[in-house]
Formats: sequence, C-alpha cells, structure tokens
Amino acid sequence: MKWFRRLGETLGIGRPEAPASSPMPSDIQKTVMEFSVMDRTRPMSFERPALAADHVSRVERERFKLRLAGSSPERRRSATVLVEKMYGWRGYKLSGDAALARREGALTITGLVYGHQGEPVGTATLRFDGPGGLLADELYPAELNQLRREGRRLVEYSRLAIDRGFVDSRKVVAALMNVFYTCATAEGFTDAIIEVNPRHVDYYVSRANFVCIGEERHCPRVNAPAVLLRLDYEVAAQQIALYGGRKNDPGAGRSLYRYFLVGDEQEALSDRLLPEQTPPDQRGERS
Repeated sequence: MKWFRRLGETLGIGRPEAPASSPMPSDIQKTVMEFSVMDRTRPMSFERPALAADHVSRVERERFKLRLAGSSPERRRSATVLVEKMYGWRGYKLSGDAALARREGALTITGLVYGHQGEPVGTATLRFDGPGGLLADELYPAELNQLRREGRRLVEYSRLAIDRGFVDSRKVVAALMNVFYTCATAEGFTDAIIEVNPRHVDYYVSRANFVCIGEERHCPRVNAPAVLLRLDYEVAAQQIALYGGRKNDPGAGRSLYRYFLVGDEQEALSDRLLPEQTPPDQRGERS
C-alpha cells in the first residue's frame, strides 16, 4: 500500500506504545513543519530565515514547530495532557477514546505543535478508517456507512486542542490540517469527517469548506453536543489551488487554506512525512 504500511512501522501508529527507554526513530525527531505567526512578509518555511540580530528574539517568541507524536510515550502524554486541559476548561470530559482509536490495529497519527520554549500549544489526531471504524461511528453510523457505500474512503480528525493562551489558532489548525491532508490523500482517502460542538460549525464551514452531514446529538465521550461535518478532499484541493500560499492576501478572505504550503514547500513537507517508496530490495539500510 505505497508508503502506508511503512508509515505504521516507522511511526509506531496503531501499535502499543514503545517503552520509554526506546530511542525515537529519526522520522519522529524531525520537525515536519515550522512557521511563524508574527512575520507577515515571510511565507511558511521549514528553514530559519536570515534576520537582523535585533529581530531574532522577537521572531523566536512567535515561531512554532509541528512534529508527530509517533510511538514516543512523552509526546503522546503531552498531547493527552493538552487535550485534557483544554477540554476541561470548556467543561468537557475526556473518556477512553485514545484506547478506542488504537483498537483492531487502527492507524492514527497525532500531530503536536510546540512553542518557542518547547511547550505544546496545539494537537490533533488523524484516524484512518478500517476494521475498527471511526469514533464518529458511535453517533453517526448511518451517515458514515452511506459514504462508505458510495465508495468514499474516510479519515477522521479528533482530539483537536489549542492552548487558549495562543492567540492565532488559525495557523495551528491550518498546519495540522495541511499535514493530515498530505498523509490522507497520499493513500487515496477521499474525505475527512469531524465531530464538533455546534458553536464551532460556522468556523469549519466558512473557513475550511466542511459541510454538515449529521444533526446535533449528544456525544458521551465528551459529555457535550456534537454535529458531524464532512470535508471532500476534492473541494479541499480546489481551495488549496485558489488560496494556498496567500496568507497575507486580503483576497483570500478567512480561508484556512491560505496558510497551506504550496510548490516546493509542499513537496518538502511530503518528503518529510512520507517514507520513501523505493522497492524493498533497494532500500538497504533505510528500511
């Protein structure tokens, strides 16, 4: 399945967590995306720009790195702590959906965004549909099964949490979505679904082109109301073509896709995320 099976092996997704003493694979140690929320003239970039010395400290305070949790117990704990903190602040509870997300060998990818002092400020998890289904199957089995009958291949965004002290959440959400879109479309998944609180529906509809496909229901996992939204990745691709890389362009409006990487930067992201597709007999020490 192209890079998909090797992704699970490399990142430890869908498997029991590695012992704390186990070294992290090089793929986990890498920053897959780096961006600034302050500098309005520089595009999202992986590389540190050449800046005047008196500007460096100010920019560093607004610079963020996105990494994957993989099988690292420390990073998985950091993601869980951040989710519990932000869910608790809103009065939600957090049940055992992390265990549910890994049952039956389900593939999940957790992204973590770190601030300039190494503190986690944002996280979300991508779950690939498989034998164990999706978390949203608990509330919306009919809606998801209809999509499956239509031949749609689904992924799910869940456990999204942004530290309320971080003011520009747009770029954190866009960065996580950019990574998830890259991973999912590389294997031919066609749609992303997400359960959101009703008060957040307009945000995802107006800024990310999700559409509502499931009415409001009570979600026992967080003890709060939820609405089911769907993003057709063909629509996302059209929006990226229109607005990608235009973060400072007023003509891009409120679209989250203006923060998506394009061109060489998107290729660099793909290279960081997707294991090489070299045939097994040619991989040698890289396997």
